[in-house]
Amino acid sequence: MIGENLLPLEFESINTAKETLIFELTKYEEYFGLNPESKPAHPVFGYLKKTEWDIFHRKHFEHHFLQFGINI
Repeated sequence: MIGENLLPLEFESINTAKETLIFELTKYEEYFGLNPESKPAHPVFGYLKKTEWDIFHRKHFEHHFLQFGINI
């Protein structure tokens, strides 16, 4: 989807990236806490409910952790 090369880094440090990720995951949980029946659109998989987003996120994170040798 993005080609062979990595995209440019978005954050100036790994700590900033981690803090932003934690902030965004908190917003994600808050959103579904207020909108439990919501089905936001994924650009490839279509409209997903929270349980489906949770599965997608878990698999996506695992993929990138494995890709970069991060032990979980």
